[in-house]
Amino acid sequence: MGRKLQMVPNVKNQNNRKKVRKIVMMHICVFAGLVLLMGTVWHCPVQLLFGVPCPGCGTTRACLSLLSLDIRGALSYQPVFLLNIFLFWYCIHRNIIRRNWIERGRRWNERLETAGLVLLIGIILVVYVARLISQDSPVMELHPEQGLVFRGVEILRGMM
Repeated sequence: MGRKLQMVPNVKNQNNRKKVRKIVMMHICVFAGLVLLMGTVWHCPVQLLFGVPCPGCGTTRACLSLLSLDIRGALSYQPVFLLNIFLFWYCIHRNIIRRNWIERGRRWNERLETAGLVLLIGIILVVYVARLISQDSPVMELHPEQGLVFRGVEILRGMM
């Protein structure tokens, strides 16, 4: 006669759901933290310590300009801000991407990954140096005397 099918929990789907929830929660926390920092005390640590902008300086302002659809303004703050965002995103998700790639039976090519990252970082650094030389934006102003390291050295000199 008719058999009743017994529902067997799919452990793999439950594990995948837990992983997805964990990843989504991580992203929500990181996004909330960044919004909180940008709205209150966000400063570039390199700029704060040395008075010199870092290769990523201007990325936050570029993103905010892009959100208001000011593409020209975004590019003036940081011409390679999309590369900076991609690099940041990739560094956070590298292990997940790699694991999923391997689980699908594909071979992970570390040399290709390294070459891609070196190329990406090289482009960012070349643009950074060019912007430092040309001083094309208020973001790229050099004020080493305002850096904490310079001030600390000056205080030590005054004590001797």
